[in-house]
Amino acid sequence: MSNDTTLLEKAWSKAGELAVKFLDADKAEEVARQLGPRLLDIKRYNAAAQLFLAGDLIKEAIDAFISGQEWKKAKNVARELEPRYETYVDSAYKDFLKNEGKAEALADVDLTGAIDMYVESGQWTRALETAASHSAELLHKYLAKYATSMIKVRGEHYKPEISLNVHKMVGLGHCLSSKLVHSLLSEFHISPRLPLADDVLTWGSPPTYRMGVLGIAAVSGENFKAHATGETPTLEKLVAKVAVSLVRYTDVLPADKAFYEAGMSCKNVGGKNMAFSS
Repeated sequence: MSNDTTLLEKAWSKAGELAVKFLDADKAEEVARQLGPRLLDIKRYNAAAQLFLAGDLIKEAIDAFISGQEWKKAKNVARELEPRYETYVDSAYKDFLKNEGKAEALADVDLTGAIDMYVESGQWTRALETAASHSAELLHKYLAKYATSMIKVRGEHYKPEISLNVHKMVGLGHCLSSKLVHSLLSEFHISPRLPLADDVLTWGSPPTYRMGVLGIAAVSGENFKAHATGETPTLEKLVAKVAVSLVRYTDVLPADKAFYEAGMSCKNVGGKNMAFSS
């Protein structure tokens, strides 16, 4: 037998065409069953599918298109000729995307499956961002999974960081209401209040992560003030602006500490009201 796959494809396709044209249905189907697999063996998936269709072998034609990753063609054949195979094609397509690690494409046809892929690979930020873009309810579901996973992996001592990370990912209530955030954290016996900056320093986190945390927990202003000793008035004003801005988040920050720091910061820059010029 020739090794010229192009020649083989033409010969087998022509044989199938003649069988359909001159033989009865049963004989034509038999020819398709014999020649279709040969075309698959030489990776001529479209030709095999067309031959199967000519022999009225719908499932085989769909499988041929799937083998060639011709998903639209497989879906169209199923929809037009055998609707009961539509879910079969959908399932095969999802499995393909999962095996290939194509989470973004999977999100278009299986949102939960895509988020689960991110979770399984430890990409929690991507998982939560994807969930948040869909609905608050879905975000709540995966935040709960995140908290469960982190406690299981890192232990009870990680709870303060979980609280902070949840608020970071939620955007301080941007995607979920504060009430829902509090409810979520309470489920795991985690304080819904953000830790202060001086408390964060005791966690033993890497310095790079710790500095990122301070940007959120900066209501205390203590870490910024350590570098704003009167010689850097611009930084002192920045400290004051941050402190005043964070007063609005007293639902998750200690109110007495937040107002005290805001007031003292205003005093340090000579502010007599809550407004600062830039």
